Amino acid sequence: SIIVTGRSKLPVNSIHLQFDDGTEPKRFLLEFKGCEEYSAQSFPVEGIKGRGRLTFVFLPGCDFDMKSFRFGY
Repeated sequence: SIIVTGRSKLPVNSIHLQFDDGTEPKRFLLEFKGCEEYSAQSFPVEGIKGRGRLTFVFLPGCDFDMKSFRFGY
């Protein structure tokens, strides 16, 4: 899983996550629920392991203040 800590006034923010380890990139859609204060929300991500490039893509209209992220179990 990936745990994203952030905040947003919008009800939902769609964040696209891409992991590229040099083989076939893996893509995930993270639907972060809005909140006034920073909160940590967990999202399942299958198939991410080892070294690679992790990219967060925020779409136009996204109103998201990202504080941190970390990987979980």
